[in-house]
Amino acid sequence: MIEAYPYPPSVAFEPTAVAPWLCYVICPNTNRDEMRAHGRAALRQILGRDVLESKHGPTASNLQLSISYAGHLCLLGVSLGAAQFGIDLVQLAAFDDWSINELHDVAAVYLPQKPNNAVEFAQQWAIFEASNKALKRGIQENSTTPISRSWAVKGLPAGFIGSVVVVDNPLID
Repeated sequence: MIEAYPYPPSVAFEPTAVAPWLCYVICPNTNRDEMRAHGRAALRQILGRDVLESKHGPTASNLQLSISYAGHLCLLGVSLGAAQFGIDLVQLAAFDDWSINELHDVAAVYLPQKPNNAVEFAQQWAIFEASNKALKRGIQENSTTPISRSWAVKGLPAGFIGSVVVVDNPLID
């Protein structure tokens, strides 16, 4: 069974230039390929129903999407604004076998500060990945572009951390 939840739960589809609209999809007992297929199906439904079907109003020329998968969860982001954004989803269980030294080794290369535990590492990693998506860069490309806004996604199922990053005027450095 597939379940889709808008975030926050009480908000209808209303992406703005400031904040993208988010939805997470739960697909228990699926493998990675099935999860990706379910996430894309949910995105098609959202776009068809709420964005592309409108007969009145502005067209979706500034439409931007960001998708992240972790475990049995998919996080979808949709924006109609000019600001670039990225989202990332991390499953804490992915770090169960990592020692604090391993987390510090990875953090030393990619993250701005050393985490005290796996949760802090996951939070920083989600921001790092979402930033790279917003800037359309790979993880090896360091950037000094300031992040305009960053939010933690609340209300996700236990064991998951999500981040949304918005970059208003990305600078290529």
